[in-house]
Amino acid sequence: MTELMVEPELQDALDRAKDTVNKIIETSSNPAESIKEIQHMGSEMAGLYKDVNWMRVNANLFNPSLYQSQLEELIELQKSTIESLVKQQESLIHDTTESGRALLEGKNDITKPQAVMARVINQSLDNYDKFSTCMREQASTLGKMQTSYFDWCRKTLTDLSKPLS
Repeated sequence: MTELMVEPELQDALDRAKDTVNKIIETSSNPAESIKEIQHMGSEMAGLYKDVNWMRVNANLFNPSLYQSQLEELIELQKSTIESLVKQQESLIHDTTESGRALLEGKNDITKPQAVMARVINQSLDNYDKFSTCMREQASTLGKMQTSYFDWCRKTLTDLSKPLS
């Protein structure tokens, strides 16, 4: 009976795949930092809303000139966030398309199936790394956006809490 030998190139690709899976498991089993960030933001929001003079805010809502600049700031904030996310998505689509093309057009020497398998595994892991990087960048962008929205909300409510002049 013939013994199946795994070539070093394929073994390296399989080891890389195993390491990637272990990192995914490790990352997904430790969400404590994200939960702490959410709790902190919730606590800050609760403190902000508690300290707002809501009667003045309601009274000032009838004077659009008091909050027109805040609405313009909000529009700019949303515009820059959307542009950033769109740019990241375009980059991801481009990279994915190029990776898929490279995988399909690559030379597949069927006389060395383990080498082909190693190449497919490595290219797939490269794609995963690109996706992962893009998702981290988007999470960072969304985190910055959340902070910016909170700052905008704080500034707007603080300004609208001031007495009418």
